[in-house]
Amino acid sequence: MVHRLPALPAAELARAHAFCTLFAKVNARHFYYAFLFMPAPRRRAIHAVYAFCQKADQLMDLEPDPQEKRLRLAERRAELDELQAILVGDAHTLPTDPILLALLDTLVRCPIPLDLFRSLLDGLEMDLEPRLYASWEELERYCWHVASCVGRMVVVILDCDTEATRAFADRLGLAMQLTNISRDVQEDAREGRVYLPIELLDAHGVTVEQILEDRSSPALSAALREACQRADQGYDAALGQLSRDEWRRLKTARVMAALYRPILGELAKRQWNPFLGKAGYPIWRKVLIALRVLAS
Repeated sequence: MVHRLPALPAAELARAHAFCTLFAKVNARHFYYAFLFMPAPRRRAIHAVYAFCQKADQLMDLEPDPQEKRLRLAERRAELDELQAILVGDAHTLPTDPILLALLDTLVRCPIPLDLFRSLLDGLEMDLEPRLYASWEELERYCWHVASCVGRMVVVILDCDTEATRAFADRLGLAMQLTNISRDVQEDAREGRVYLPIELLDAHGVTVEQILEDRSSPALSAALREACQRADQGYDAALGQLSRDEWRRLKTARVMAALYRPILGELAKRQWNPFLGKAGYPIWRKVLIALRVLAS
């Protein structure tokens, strides 16, 4: 469907996209270096999508009260409903928020299903209060909502939306979120959260209390090592299924994978001890990785 926006001053739209670009530069860390080498129209689109998703996440983080979090989620859902009404011609008042305005412009140019944004909000709702995941299957369902659905948005922006690339997005999103979970064990524990599934912890004789109390052990390191191996295999599974044409067209997504995967190596250097601070690596290395993928 081709959508038609009400008349919009070009200068106002340019300011909205510039705001999203700055937002991405300040907040995206790994992702920003993947976005940097995209053609300008797609870069603007992904900045707008990123800004909406990240702002929703940040607003949840800033509000400690679960009921207030629900209200903020309701506000984000209402914003999506407003955008949909404009797109189908049922409303004509343009949003004043620069992120929403840039996203509206993006949705006109890229047929990203709004239900993918709603799925992301469903994932944020799953995080309203600390919860435990009994199995890998339960954790993977959560990962799809907070990561893989965003990958599906990216393949639309890259004009490579097929059944195969959606499967790629699902697997890559899972691998990247497992990388996040493995890296952030200590940070999450200090917020009362444990994402590693109970079936993994039980298999290694690790208790939730041990993680919440920042108590390292060989058993916990073994559990984290298994989680990292699962993430590493996920990158291979995602990348290994792409055709030659998809490999070329999804270069930006491959940069994102290449920027995230080294975190697993940094955890290995620490012998998978999750309580030594947040694992990362310097910006210069991220730039070199991105350039190497782009040249491949």
